Amino acid sequence: MVTEPIIDSENIEDQTISLELRLPHDLGYLQGHFPDAPILPGVVQIDWAIAFAKRYLGIDGEFNKMENVKFKNIISPDALLNLTIVKKDNEKITFEYQSEKGNHSSGRIYFTPCQ
Repeated sequence: MVTEPIIDSENIEDQTISLELRLPHDLGYLQGHFPDAPILPGVVQIDWAIAFAKRYLGIDGEFNKMENVKFKNIISPDALLNLTIVKKDNEKITFEYQSEKGNHSSGRIYFTPCQ
């Protein structure tokens, strides 16, 4: 089962990563959510933001909480997205998913530092 988007490009500048993502039509998270009109679940969008923050920006803490998370537009199969993640410090990031259709989701995620 395919569980990650295809990364078409990545740009890292200082504490910001910008990823151009393409959702494969056979992405496992689209199956059953919803059968006649599949969309990318919000929990997956948050999970990817966390995973990419850890992979590219060196976040090493555990998820603590979220604030101001907004889902404005659905994300459908075969979507081309731009995900921007900004590391505010080692305990907080902001994320935003955008496409030609506008802003899809955004928010802040906080981490508890590993000891």
